Amino acid sequence: MGIIVSVVVLAALIMRKKLSDPMKRVILIFVSYVGFAVISISAGLGVNHIKGQQMRAYVEAVSPLVDQHFEKTGEYPATLELIDAPARPFVLGNSLRYYGRDQTFEFVYVDSRSLMGGVQLTSKNRKWTHWS
Repeated sequence: MGIIVSVVVLAALIMRKKLSDPMKRVILIFVSYVGFAVISISAGLGVNHIKGQQMRAYVEAVSPLVDQHFEKTGEYPATLELIDAPARPFVLGNSLRYYGRDQTFEFVYVDSRSLMGGVQLTSKNRKWTHWS
């Protein structure tokens, strides 16, 4: 909110000065561009934070189901559909992936902030580790 007020105040100050109309337009467009860029980046960081929270909550809810399947059958499910896991949150899309093998599993979250990075949780260490 403070950013929007700052942009409006700066635009008002520019309009009062003795500048040519084309120059006023250029400055106003530049100030608007910077303001919208700041708002867009802030919103994107907020969405990414929410995605991280929902991803961790989903994995915490599904991991016990994966472990129960392992206790019953002696192997981890190949897919989450085999254990009737709840649907992943919409906001995650394909960012969160599950890989089940006979004696191991891993959840991999591809972080949208990096080009080729993310975090993973494996059945071996049960900790989130970063990779890039």
